[in-house]
Amino acid sequence: MELTSLDLLPFIKENVKLLERMLPESIAIKLVFDQNRYQVNADPTRIQQVLMNLAINARDAMLTGGTLTFSLTSITVDLGQAPPLPDMGVGEWVSLAISDTGVGMSPQHLSHMFEPFFTTKSPGTGTGLGLAQVYGIVKNNMGGH
Repeated sequence: MELTSLDLLPFIKENVKLLERMLPESIAIKLVFDQNRYQVNADPTRIQQVLMNLAINARDAMLTGGTLTFSLTSITVDLGQAPPLPDMGVGEWVSLAISDTGVGMSPQHLSHMFEPFFTTKSPGTGTGLGLAQVYGIVKNNMGGH
């Protein structure tokens, strides 16, 4: 793992171009952001792996098409302010949210979605490692929440 200073906006834009070539034409990709800089200390290869794993899951959830959205926002947590997540400290944060218009997961599956080898796909069509890898990368390698 090689952490480096990375502006997520141009990085995400480049990956969106790649995904537009990889995903079916029935899936539209949206990138939502304002004009802030989204500077993070992260491993670009790991971030790309997160994007690819989530895009593949989104593709599989949108068999007839839909929209895959990447949203970048800046968050400031001031002293004495309640942070959006319990582990977030005071300072500047970058939020990358990825959503799709797919079928979603049933409530009983949600509590298992980050478990290794858990999948909602038919036998032989999924490893159940995509979301577990995403969780591990964000939690262990980037101090993410």
